[in-house]
Formats: sequence, structure tokens, C-alpha cells
Amino acid sequence: MTDTDTSSTNSLTERVERLEQGLAGNRVSDVFARFYGPLAVAALVMSFLPPFEEVQDKLAGSGTVRTTYGTLWEMAARGGPATLAVLVVLVLVTLLVVATVPVSDSRGLPVGIAACAGVLILMLILRPGTGEPTPGLTDAGVAELVVLVCCTVVAVVHAFQRRGGKSSV
Repeated sequence: MTDTDTSSTNSLTERVERLEQGLAGNRVSDVFARFYGPLAVAALVMSFLPPFEEVQDKLAGSGTVRTTYGTLWEMAARGGPATLAVLVVLVLVTLLVVATVPVSDSRGLPVGIAACAGVLILMLILRPGTGEPTPGLTDAGVAELVVLVCCTVVAVVHAFQRRGGKSSV
């Protein structure tokens, strides 16, 4: 066996290993793509449901004042932090839709999904721009929180499954 035969065998072996690693990475992305599609639909639908309860504030001598927040889109129309939330929801849904088609081997996509969902989780918990008294979450608001936590968990697990192109799935 000559040196050229040995180098071509090593080259072929390395190429086969790289192709197998790429195929394993695609299998990981295929598994997680099944979760991203329904999460994209749920995140978009949830943005059209009111996340906060009505607040009744008793005023001294003049009765009560009711504050209704409406959906995320209605709050964004009035301005304030909800405008940022709409942009983050749109970015999140776009990333989730892109993640349903496994085209990339990078960790960037799942990290982006986790970051967007994390920002929205913080906004739902902290309720910026709602004033005093702070409203509670409606059932739809709790469902939004659950969907966002699911997005975060799936994306973080997906990012750690990538492990530099090697996969255990």
C-alpha cells in the first residue's frame, strides 16, 4: 500500500464521518422541528387573546374606575412597552417558522427562540406599563406563559443537543 492510497483512504474516512455527523444533526433538527410548528401557531394565536384581567380601582368619594387592557395588539396601539412585545412576538413566530424547516446546523436559531421567549416571559411576569394596581393574568395570559416556557425549554434542549454537530438522537 502506498502513501497515496493511505491518504485517500483517510480522506474518504474523514468525509464519511463528516457526512454522518451532518446526518445526525439533521435528525436532531427534524425531531425538534415537530415542536416548533405548533408552538409558532400557539404563540401567534395567543397574541390575539387578552393576557391581563380588568382592574377596578376605588377612588375616594367618586366610585370606581375600570381599566381594561385588551389584547397585545390593542395595548400596542396605545403605545408603551406593548409595542416592543409585538415586535418580539413577530420575531419569535418568524424564528419558530424557520426552525420548522431544518436548514441550519447552528445553535443560533434555538438560542434566538429562547431569548425572544425569555423576554416575553419577563414582560408577562413584570407587566410593564400597566400601572397601579397591577392586573392579574387571565387564563389566556397563563396559557401564554406556558407556551412561552415550552418554547424556551424546547429551544434550550435543542441548542444543547447540537453539541458541535454531534448528536445523541
